[in-house]
Amino acid sequence: MKKLFVSIFLALALILAGCSSDDDNGTDSDDGPRITRVVVDTLAVAPTLVSVAEATWSNVDTFLVEIGGNSNLYGRDASLGKQDITVKAIKKSDTLYLWVRWQDYSAHVKADYMTTVGSTQCWEKVTSEGQDVFSISLYAPDTSSDSGSYDIWAWMATQTAPGRMAEDRWRTPADSTIDPTLNYYVYRTNVLRTGACDIPTLMHKDTTDFTGTVMYLEDTVAYSAAYTWFDTSKIPGYFIDSSIFNLPTRSDLSMWDVKAISHFDSTGASSADYTWTVVFARALDTQHADDVYLSGLDSVKVSFIADNKSYDTQPAGDYSGSAPFWVILKP
Repeated sequence: MKKLFVSIFLALALILAGCSSDDDNGTDSDDGPRITRVVVDTLAVAPTLVSVAEATWSNVDTFLVEIGGNSNLYGRDASLGKQDITVKAIKKSDTLYLWVRWQDYSAHVKADYMTTVGSTQCWEKVTSEGQDVFSISLYAPDTSSDSGSYDIWAWMATQTAPGRMAEDRWRTPADSTIDPTLNYYVYRTNVLRTGACDIPTLMHKDTTDFTGTVMYLEDTVAYSAAYTWFDTSKIPGYFIDSSIFNLPTRSDLSMWDVKAISHFDSTGASSADYTWTVVFARALDTQHADDVYLSGLDSVKVSFIADNKSYDTQPAGDYSGSAPFWVILKP
């Protein structure tokens, strides 16, 4: 697909400069969704992507984008409900940085783990634990409606967060596909080898003492049945290659164009105050046809989806989404 441009006249005609009122006193009303815009800061220091709490973000304007405001149009996760996502944006050194924070009562980071079956040394895969997900859709400039083509930056708490990346996808009206990649993957499936007794392919070097949620590639060894596994033993269903974050050739093809660091804060007074914060970063021009070209745009239409405890067989629409809004790239 050719890289597409939009004129400043079209962008300005479509931008909504303010927010409509949406004060429902905490009720679950399905009044019209609140539309807003996010203006990038072009003067702030570029984030180093070491921490979501870098000082540079304290000097950047804050914007609110509502998710879950209209369950019929954009979905509403029963746990996340309707809430305002806190958003900040920086454009610096030919890179767009988006800082997002949302409320989530619990961090789900154990998607697809393996556990022993009763007192046997056999294993089974558990897929119901799920993982928290946040995705950003950037619409191609020729998209006149929500059904057009768009870029998706998909952050997943189990599969991509430990590697400090987000998965890059491209969606057409017909389908959504993961962007092409070389033989580099932030996450790989720990295959459950089937037989008379199913066993994982890999295990952690800490063996039966392992109680963590992330299994890094450098910490794995071939599974051994020589150990006496406890009835409650668990082995992660994915292993993470954290070296891809700094790999010079990782974005030769575009699946891993997007870096994304994250932090779950559970220090609030109650679980209602717990939050996820994610900082996304992607080049304005990735040199790939399956990415929205941002360098030549005055603004880009964007939407959010937050999903608490996502799993493969969950019902459709079980997430909280936003109405499309605008990120102003040339304030």
